Amino acid sequence: MRWLVVSAALVGCGFHPGRLGGDGGGGGGEGGTGMESLGGTEPGCTPWSYTPTNFDVCALPAPGTLQGSVSGLTIDTDNLGSLGAYASTIAQSDGVHLVVLHLTDLEISGSWSTQGSAALVLAVDGAITIDPGAVLLVMSDSSDPLACTPATGQTLAGNSGAMSANSGVGGGGGGGGAGAGKGASGGNGDGAGHGNGGGMQNGVAMDVTPLHGGCEGGDGGSAGGTGTPGVGGLGGGALQFSTNTSIDVFGHIEAIGQGATLAATAKTGAGGGGGGGALVLEGPAIHVESNGVLCADGGSGGNGGGQTSTGSAGATSPCDGKNPAPGGDQHNNGGAGGDGGYATTDATTGAVGQGGSNAGGGGGGGGVGWIHLHQVMGMPTVDGGAVITPKQQ
Repeated sequence: MRWLVVSAALVGCGFHPGRLGGDGGGGGGEGGTGMESLGGTEPGCTPWSYTPTNFDVCALPAPGTLQGSVSGLTIDTDNLGSLGAYASTIAQSDGVHLVVLHLTDLEISGSWSTQGSAALVLAVDGAITIDPGAVLLVMSDSSDPLACTPATGQTLAGNSGAMSANSGVGGGGGGGGAGAGKGASGGNGDGAGHGNGGGMQNGVAMDVTPLHGGCEGGDGGSAGGTGTPGVGGLGGGALQFSTNTSIDVFGHIEAIGQGATLAATAKTGAGGGGGGGALVLEGPAIHVESNGVLCADGGSGGNGGGQTSTGSAGATSPCDGKNPAPGGDQHNNGGAGGDGGYATTDATTGAVGQGGSNAGGGGGGGGVGWIHLHQVMGMPTVDGGAVITPKQQ
C-alpha cells in the first residue's frame, strides 16, 4: 500500500535566485539565473525566514492540501493533472524547465515516485517528513538535451559505441552518462575494424542551480550494421525539497541512474549506464535519521555480446554507500560493463571484447549525481547509520 498525506499551515515567500549557500542568506546573492516564472502569484504573500533556491514562493499559486490517502502516487512533471492548480513552471537559464508544486505540510509514507522531463521542486510551507519505510524514486522519462548539451557544446550524455567495419567483428560499448561526476568510457569491440568506445565525459560543475538530473548513457555499436546492440540507461531525475520549517528523513530518497538496458546480441556493443540525478534538501532544520538514505549514484554499463552469445544489461545502485551498481557480466567473451559511480568512487570503464573473439565491448558506468543539504543556519544533523551517497556537495 502506498500513501501520501499532506496537511496544515501557510507561510510565505521571498526570492533572489543564485547558487546554494550554507549561511543564513539562504539561496543567496544577487547573481541571477535568468529564470522567468510562468505561474500565477499568491496574494498577500509574506516572506519565508530565508531565501529559497531556484524559485519565488510569492510567484506561486496559493498552496494546496491533499486530504486523506493517495495510493501509489506518482507526480509526473509532464502531466500534473489536478496538481497543476498548485504549480508554477519556471524556465531556467539553461532552458531546462522546473515545475514548482506549492503545498502546506507534507508527510510521505510507503512507495511514491516522481517522473517527467522537467525537474521538480516541492515548496512546502510547513514540515516535511519522510516516514520510516518510505521509498521515493526520483525518475526521469528522458534526458533533457538542454541539460546534457550545455552552452560549452560538450555533450554530457554518453557517446554511442561505434559500429564495427563488418558483421564479423565486434561493435564498441557505449559511454556512461555524466551527472556531477564523469561518465566512463565504453570498451572497444574486438577484432580488426573494431568499434570505438564511448568517450569519457567531463561532467558538470558541482552545482544545482539550475536544477536538472543526470544524463543518459550511450547505446552500443552494431556489428557492421547487424545485430541488436545494448541501449544506454536513463539518467536519474531531479527533486528539490524546500521548507520554511523542517525536513526529517527516516526513509529512502533515490535519484539513481538507470543501468544499461536491452542485452546486446552476439558481436554487438553494450549500452552505458545513466548518470545519477539530483537531490536538494533545504530549510531551517534538516535531520537525516539513522535509517535514512539519500542516494544519487550512477547506473552500470552492460556486458557486450560474445562471439556467439548474448550479453547482459546493467544494474542500478544498491544505495548502501559501500558498493556500486555492478557492471553487467555474463562471463562470455564480450567485454564486461563498467561499474556506476558511488560515494567518493568514480565510474569505471567498460572492458574490451576478449582478444581474438570478435566480441562486443562493454558499456561504461554512469557518473554520480548531486546531493546537497542546505540548512539555513548551522549544519544539518546526520545520524550514525544514515547513508548519503555520493558525498554531499
